[in-house]
Amino acid sequence: MAKLDDILADVEAETTAVDSVSQLIKGLRDQIAAAAGDQAKIDAIFAKLEANKAALAEALAANVAAGSAPKKGAKKKASAKKK
Repeated sequence: MAKLDDILADVEAETTAVDSVSQLIKGLRDQIAAAAGDQAKIDAIFAKLEANKAALAEALAANVAAGSAPKKGAKKKASAKKK
């Protein structure tokens, strides 16, 4: 049962990460739309984005468990077992 709890926790964490990134993208879209025609504001938005890029990459990496990505051929092995 512990494995199912671990999987559920992983799915919940991924959902939280996806929701956070979705909010970030929406916020950027809204800021850019509001700054239409004001190049200085658009430049400032992208400057802030560049400044936060490393922090975002670190946060995403910290929330992805090492080795959680599917291994190559995992689907092939699973489908081979069904045959």
